[in-house]
Amino acid sequence: MLTSQRDMYILNQFEAFKQGDFITKTFIDETQEEEKEQIYFETTINDIKHKNILTKFIHRDYDRDNGINSRVFFIHPEKQMYLLYFDSEITIGSNSLDELKPLFNKYEQYIGIKRKQSFLEQK
Repeated sequence: MLTSQRDMYILNQFEAFKQGDFITKTFIDETQEEEKEQIYFETTINDIKHKNILTKFIHRDYDRDNGINSRVFFIHPEKQMYLLYFDSEITIGSNSLDELKPLFNKYEQYIGIKRKQSFLEQK
C-alpha cells in the first residue's frame, strides 16, 4: 500500500508527466517507515515550469499548515551537477568544484556556517 500522495502541483510543472512520459518506483522510507513513490523524468529545462516549482518551495516553507512533503531532485548531466529540494532546504552538488564556485560566491550569505566552512576547506 502506498501511503504517500503525489504532489500534483509539482508534477504538473513537468511536461513529461502531463504526457505520461515517466517511470515510477516504490521504496520504503526507513525514517518514516512507510512506502513512497519516486517518479523519474528525462527532460529539458524548457519542458519544466521551474520558476513555478521554485516559487512553490518558498510558499510551502512559510506555510505552517503545509501537509505536502515532496523531494525534487534535478540533475544536469553535462555539468555533472544536481539540485535537491527537501525539508525546506536546497542542496546543490557537483563532481566539479569549479562548477560550484560561482554559485557559492553568489549565494554565500545564505549558506550556513558549517556548510560554508566545509566548502572553503575544499578550495
